[in-house]
Amino acid sequence: MNITKEVTVKTSDEKAVTECPELVGIETPFAFAINYKAYGYAKFVIDFMSLNKFERGNLCKIKDSLTRMQIYYMLYHMVRFNDVEGSRAMAVIVNNLQEETAEDILSLVLNSLVPVIISKYLPLSHCEITNREMFGVARAILESGRFQVESTQQMIITSMIQFAKGDAERKMLLEWFNRGDDGVCGVNGDVIGKLTLKQKHRIVQEIYSATDISLADKEVAMAKLSETKSDLLDNTKAYCMSALPSKQIKRKIWDGLFGTEYDKLSLNEFGEVCSGFMQRS
Repeated sequence: MNITKEVTVKTSDEKAVTECPELVGIETPFAFAINYKAYGYAKFVIDFMSLNKFERGNLCKIKDSLTRMQIYYMLYHMVRFNDVEGSRAMAVIVNNLQEETAEDILSLVLNSLVPVIISKYLPLSHCEITNREMFGVARAILESGRFQVESTQQMIITSMIQFAKGDAERKMLLEWFNRGDDGVCGVNGDVIGKLTLKQKHRIVQEIYSATDISLADKEVAMAKLSETKSDLLDNTKAYCMSALPSKQIKRKIWDGLFGTEYDKLSLNEFGEVCSGFMQRS
């Protein structure tokens, strides 16, 4: 999808609405690309006609990557300023990102925009569903084979681990962990990525929050991770001991946070205890 017409409009600090007579009488375009080429310096919003089109999966068809990135930025800021619902912004992202070809856009959306929208601008009832959708989107992107640079593949895998908030996704992470370095598998079982040591630590943290993975399986994974003798191990153990989905353990951790039980922990380890405690199972 190409830009068919460029229109330059001069805005004013004194007017809330900027009129554009040049657009009067022309055929309605498929969508508007506001602030094309990023020449403007202001707060821009996407009109709702264009937003409807993007929500149906047409944003990814815009050939110019800078325009696509600008639209994602505008969408994010519209969520921040309550110009559009977080759920609608996520619908645009879910329906377009799977076909994205630009690595910088992929990194921006997966690492920065989506985590903030999910954590701050979605109701809790929508979070697990949206995380599951994004897990599937990230996995499909990795499976597509479009991105062969290892750093990009690792970024996608890290985002998948971050989106694995449901028990089904966490069980999949455990399967990957048990496979070793060549752990990330596609839908058909083919290896589509490798796991770094840091990612293995994140996987163990995630599975400790799962409700239908047995404690025995969690302890086996922790024992296997402990064989690496990594500097990350103490922090991971501190996180996991408070992430277990048990009322008794949560009560014990809560009492310990206001007592002297954790006084010997480092600041990082204490922070991990708090982070694990706050995990929703």
